[in-house]
Amino acid sequence: FIPTDFDSRWLLSGEHLEAFCGAENDPEKPRILILNYPSNPVGSTYSPNELEDLVVVLKKYNITVISDEIYGLLHHNGEHRSIATLYPEKTIISSGISKWCGAGGWRLGTFAFPKDLDWLLNGMKVAASETFTSVSAPIQYAAVKAFEGSSDIDNYLVHSRRVLSVIGNWCYNQLIQKQIRLIKPEGGFYLFPSFRNYSEKLKHRGITTGKELAEAILMETGVACLPGEDFGLKPKHLVLRMAYVNFNGKNAINQSIKLNINPLPESFVKDNCQDIHTGILKLLDWIEQL
Repeated sequence: FIPTDFDSRWLLSGEHLEAFCGAENDPEKPRILILNYPSNPVGSTYSPNELEDLVVVLKKYNITVISDEIYGLLHHNGEHRSIATLYPEKTIISSGISKWCGAGGWRLGTFAFPKDLDWLLNGMKVAASETFTSVSAPIQYAAVKAFEGSSDIDNYLVHSRRVLSVIGNWCYNQLIQKQIRLIKPEGGFYLFPSFRNYSEKLKHRGITTGKELAEAILMETGVACLPGEDFGLKPKHLVLRMAYVNFNGKNAINQSIKLNINPLPESFVKDNCQDIHTGILKLLDWIEQL
């Protein structure tokens, strides 16, 4: 890992990458950089300027990029930009249908290679053929339909973004009111809150790690999270990963279509995503009781 932090929105900057590569003192060393954006676990994403800063360093060190953009079509404003538009010759785009298509568990992933990396594509095909068998027929048929695109799929994505945006913004606004630090989500459906402002109160409860925090919240509120340790952070950070997807997607999208306003009102969360609304309020009450 190249370390990032809250102040950088947990994103890799050109400056971070330059410092890391420069410290190795080996400009010809083969390197692969894996980017994931919009981010799981944070929900943040890169601006065009931030991507351009990265590309300057990528070109300087001739770095191959694996750009995991499986949440790209869930950018809340529909403004995702692939780094491949700036660095096409060395970027491999990773995606799939399980996230943007709402097909969780339908495991069909894709790699898009540039022509200049055909040699690597051929090698990966050989390795894959010895590792995997095949994607099941129903998933293949569904994927063909999804990748063909249609006005129905476009409309689904418009309203998926609206729904995820209003939920993410509502959760963010509720949490920051309790001095819980987190980045406002820009895409996908994740939050990465830090509870370090409550470290002393948590310590009195015997909670000093993210894992202990996640377990206590689950047992005492029923709200399930993952500890920051699962994403490479040190236990002392007291960070959790939360996913705001526990709602009836079909009903929520139908209601968004019916309202046909953007952005959706905050009341949408209480009216259509009751489990999320209740879960956040239970979490805030738990914090209040520390």
